[in-house]
Amino acid sequence: MASLAWMDACDPTAWPAKGEAEAVSTEEVDEFRREKADECQLYLDNVSKWEAFVLDARFGIRVRVGMESVSWLKKKKTWA
Repeated sequence: MASLAWMDACDPTAWPAKGEAEAVSTEEVDEFRREKADECQLYLDNVSKWEAFVLDARFGIRVRVGMESVSWLKKKKTWA
């Protein structure tokens, strides 16, 4: 779920669009991206608190990289 939220935040085709006559403001796009980044962060935080299991190292690395990516986007957009 975190991956899907991240893809929505980064994929311009998933961003809000109104049609040819009306343009979407950058504020609306930024708000959508911020919501998706927050959703991604929420899922990653939940996964990071799961109990340990055999493949913990593999998933731990992926979760950590995901958390760092969300943090990077938030700092870049000054949402942090």
